[in-house]
Amino acid sequence: MSAFDRRRAPSPPQPATEFDEALRALQVRAAELPDEQIAVALAKVTTVASNLAARLVVGATTERGAPPGDRLLTVEQAAAKLADKVDWLYRHADQLPFTVRQGRLLRFSERGIEEWIAQRRQTTGLRARLPGSA
Repeated sequence: MSAFDRRRAPSPPQPATEFDEALRALQVRAAELPDEQIAVALAKVTTVASNLAARLVVGATTERGAPPGDRLLTVEQAAAKLADKVDWLYRHADQLPFTVRQGRLLRFSERGIEEWIAQRRQTTGLRARLPGSA
């Protein structure tokens, strides 16, 4: 093999290609699955689909879970940035658009907090609080 041939060696398969191949193999195996195993197999495939859907909801993220150019804050850091109490943040986390859940961890997008504060100040001219909160 010449030096030119070694430089042009095929690159390793891409993850999407490997995933497509695994899906094709799964489809073939699913057609052969005994009827009594279909419910369990469907539950397992649904788990995979749910995990992929959750990743879509969260959006493109880096390895640490923060969107590119953003930083995830702890509850204490986010409360300080919002000039609010940690307890308030825990109570309203599910209503806030900048909340990021990583398994059991609760984190907050720093960029999301800044955008939320700016939007609230523009629309209300008041402190960035949820309606009805004290």
